[in-house]
Amino acid sequence: MVRVETNTGLKVECALDTRTYHKGVKVSDAQMAKLHITGDAFHPEWNYTITPRNV
Repeated sequence: MVRVETNTGLKVECALDTRTYHKGVKVSDAQMAKLHITGDAFHPEWNYTITPRNV
């Protein structure tokens, strides 16, 4: 894991994910509808939050 902090206080953490993922996996409209996605005010198509569902 790499942690970086800018002079203005922005903190970022990242880690390399070396797992293998299947290509071409399709997510149905029904599956997408179950996600709780909230778009940010600035470019919501790029910046969003996914919150857990109530189980």
